[in-house]
Amino acid sequence: MAVSEFYFAWESVIMLMLQSHMGPFAAALMSFITLFGEETVLVVLVAVIYWGLDKELGERMGINILISVCVCPLIKNLFLRYRPYFVIPGIRCIKPAREGDMYDIALQGYSFPSGHACGSAAAYGTLAQSPRNKAVKAVCILLIALICISRVCLGVHFPTDVLAGAAIGTAVILLNSVLMRSERSRKTVLLGIIVLFSAGLFYCRTEDYFTGYGVLTGGFAGMMFEKKHVKFENTSSAARILSRTLGGTAVFLAVSMLLKGAFGLAAPEGYAVLLLRTVRYCVSSFMAIGVYPMAFRLEKN
Repeated sequence: MAVSEFYFAWESVIMLMLQSHMGPFAAALMSFITLFGEETVLVVLVAVIYWGLDKELGERMGINILISVCVCPLIKNLFLRYRPYFVIPGIRCIKPAREGDMYDIALQGYSFPSGHACGSAAAYGTLAQSPRNKAVKAVCILLIALICISRVCLGVHFPTDVLAGAAIGTAVILLNSVLMRSERSRKTVLLGIIVLFSAGLFYCRTEDYFTGYGVLTGGFAGMMFEKKHVKFENTSSAARILSRTLGGTAVFLAVSMLLKGAFGLAAPEGYAVLLLRTVRYCVSSFMAIGVYPMAFRLEKN
C-alpha cells in the first residue's frame, strides 16, 4: 500500500511554531488536555451517564462515540497518511498515540483524520446538545477545541487531521439525530452501519479498526439486548453510580483478558490475530453493556 506523506506547507509552519514555544509545562499541559479525548475517558464518561444519570443521553453518546471510533480508522486506512513526526523534520512526538514503538504504523495508526478530535466532538458535542445550561455547552465546545489543539501541539496530527475529525464527529451527531428518531429506525440504521463498516475488515490492517469494529458490533447488540431483556433504571445515588461503573469496567476487562488468553493459546498469526481481536472486543462489549446490567436487580432499595 502506498503511504501518503502529503501535507500543506502552512501546516508544518504552524506545528513548528507551536512546538518551538512549548516548554516542559506546556508539553505537560497539552498531554493532560489530550487525555479528555482518550477513548478510555470517553467510555467512562458514557458509563457514568448511561448506567447512572441519564440512560437515554448515555445511549445517544455511546452510539455516536461507537460510530466515531470505527469510522475514523476506516478512513485512516483509505488515506494512509503518515503522522507529522514521520515526515516533517523538527516535529517532535511528545505523546505517542499508543504506548510502544512510535514508528510502528500498525500500532500507532495513520494520521487522517484525528480519532481524538472525532471522538471528543461526538461525545462532548452530544452532551452540549442536551443541557439548557449555556455554561455546560460552552465548556464542552471549549474542551473539543482544546483537545484538537493538543493533538497538533503534541506532534501526532496535522491541523487538517483535527479539523476533519471534528467535522466527522459533528456530522455523526447531526445524522443520527435525523436518522434515529424512532426505535424502529434506530435498529435499521444500526444494522446498516454494522453491515457497511464490515467492508473495512477486508482492507484495514491496523489494530484500531478491528478494535473499533468489535466494540461497535458488541455495543450495539448489547444495547438492543438490554432494551428487550434487562430494562434497568437510572439512579441518583453516587455510590450506586460508582459501583455500577466499576463493575462494568471489571466485567469488560475480565472477559477481554480471558478471551485474550484463550486466543493466545491458539497462537494465530497475521490477519487471524486482527479478526480474533474483533471477536474479543465484540464479546467483551456485549457482556458489559447487555448482560452486566442484570446485576443491578441485586441492588438494595
